[in-house]
Amino acid sequence: IPAEARLGAMWVGISLFMCAVIICGWLIEYELALAGVLVVQFFIGAGMAFTFQSLGGYLIDVFPTRSARITGVQNFWRSLWAAVIVQLFPTMHENIGWGWSYTVMFFLTLAALLLMQVVVFRGERLRQRFGPGPELR
Repeated sequence: IPAEARLGAMWVGISLFMCAVIICGWLIEYELALAGVLVVQFFIGAGMAFTFQSLGGYLIDVFPTRSARITGVQNFWRSLWAAVIVQLFPTMHENIGWGWSYTVMFFLTLAALLLMQVVVFRGERLRQRFGPGPELR
């Protein structure tokens, strides 16, 4: 079974996340019910957790002898992007508003999703050509 099979479950989480991000942004923009925003935030978190677990399983399959390191790398990149978004979001909110700020996040996620499609369909070939040497597998 190829390692890319682990990424099949990711689509549920990423779809949930993307839909919830758009809904949350526009609920905040139009100042609708706080309860609705909180419920949507739950789905954003659930979608992210589902996605990161699937991605973590894939990375461990690709680097089975370096699972602790690759998990650390995944956490590093997740934390780095969180820090970048925290720094950029206030400026985005001031200039384009809540709804469009969340819509930008949606499109950034869509771009990442398209890159993941390349990994799903060409991952095995990419690993053979550019992947880790036998000492890392």
